[in-house]
Amino acid sequence: MTDYAEIMEEFEDSLSPLDAETLAIEMREGDALPDRFTPTTDQQFEWALRKRARAITKRDELQAALEAELYQLNKAFDRRIAEHANTAAFFTDMVERGIEAMEPDDKGKRTVKTVAGTVYTRTAEHFDWPDDEMLVGWAREHLPEAVRVKESPDRTALKTHVKETGEVPDGVTVESVTTVVIKSA
Repeated sequence: MTDYAEIMEEFEDSLSPLDAETLAIEMREGDALPDRFTPTTDQQFEWALRKRARAITKRDELQAALEAELYQLNKAFDRRIAEHANTAAFFTDMVERGIEAMEPDDKGKRTVKTVAGTVYTRTAEHFDWPDDEMLVGWAREHLPEAVRVKESPDRTALKTHVKETGEVPDGVTVESVTTVVIKSA
């Protein structure tokens, strides 16, 4: 496995000063790139596309190295987390068995208060719900105010309507956006 630091160093060393400066400029979020060079000939586009492909390859190598390092870190931390989770589960089970074995007080409760924490029993109702369709059917008949109706716009239908009729709903703005598509060879 290649070390992340080695790949990063190799990548930085492989950049010419102009590439490094351009990379640093490109990596600043929100900043617009200054107009330095605009390719106008096939050879200039070829050069720019090769540079772009090389940068993408290096980026992908760095990403792969990072993912490998993260995988190893995650494995190590997962083992340590599992150890602590098992220990916590062991003591949780111990405390639960202890509180359940206690005699309830005159109110039917079991409580232990210590400096490290409080343990008590509590009774609550648990609902095991059927599927929503069944509940809605029952609620329509017996408790109509318990049925919620959610309205939402069908944006696909609205977009089709705008394209076909030219009528634009209030509050909607439509603008034509041109994008540049680059397909690597």
